[in-house]
Amino acid sequence: MRETTEDGKPLTIEEKLAILDIEIRRLKIQYDLYFVGSLPRPPVMQRDQLHRMIRHMEGVRVRNAATRFILNNLVNKFNVLVELWNKQVRRREEGERIHPLAARAALREQQSAAGPGLPPPSAAAPRPARRPVPSAAPEAGAWRVAACQDDESNLRGLYEDYLVAGRRAGDRRQAEFSQFAREIARQAAVLKQKKDCEAVDFRIYCEGNKVKIKARPAS
Repeated sequence: MRETTEDGKPLTIEEKLAILDIEIRRLKIQYDLYFVGSLPRPPVMQRDQLHRMIRHMEGVRVRNAATRFILNNLVNKFNVLVELWNKQVRRREEGERIHPLAARAALREQQSAAGPGLPPPSAAAPRPARRPVPSAAPEAGAWRVAACQDDESNLRGLYEDYLVAGRRAGDRRQAEFSQFAREIARQAAVLKQKKDCEAVDFRIYCEGNKVKIKARPAS
């Protein structure tokens, strides 16, 4: 990973994470092309280079909780994709015959189930317990997310309720999970700094046809 901008200034940790996110997306496109038959070989060299980049980033001391959350999310996203790619490659090596269109559909289904940066949900895993919803917004969901550590289970639940509320309200905006997680992490970090709280309650509500999220320190 390059360490400076075009004008020679050192990259900030946030800029490095943005580059890392872009490189993961590029590698995903390369693997998608390989699995549908558009590339003759899997992009192993690019994957190994990205793996070294991630190992370097994991060794960087990150004090900011929101930044550490984003880094962990990107690392988890990469690991999930690598596991998925390895399974697909093994199937091809074992001689499994899959029509390119069927392979593409299966890949999209698996990635949709996993979500950006999260492993596929287990059918046996219980859904996180939902906190009571305020009577002022009976259609909304309320979730408690840890302010200083990863809380992927509740974060995923909050995201799913956010999408459901958006569809009900006619809000066409469909934020990707990585973008959604960064914003939730930012809000949690701000409240952690101001109120020194260990967790943050997020409540989904609708204003007109727009879905919004209100955050407050957990009591």
